[in-house]
Amino acid sequence: PTMHPQLIHEDDQYKLWHKLDDVYGLPKATFSFMVRTPIVYASPDSFIRIQLFCELFKEGITEELYEASLAGLTFHVEVLKEGISFTFTGYDEK
Repeated sequence: PTMHPQLIHEDDQYKLWHKLDDVYGLPKATFSFMVRTPIVYASPDSFIRIQLFCELFKEGITEELYEASLAGLTFHVEVLKEGISFTFTGYDEK
């Protein structure tokens, strides 16, 4: 079994990793991306606005993705020093 994902592509915009689920044989997919911005910690006001945006995004997408969540789709939004991180995980039929 392969323990770590393999780096398939890397450039200055993104990295693409791949790893087969050779333990359970499930067609699981994870999509992560980050919106990099220097304004997250530029001021207390911008930090609060970014936090508020993330909370509103989570509230809105939770309703939109409710049925998909019943089938195992999950998502995570996090404010980091570098920007906002988005991760979606679920099952892929391919």
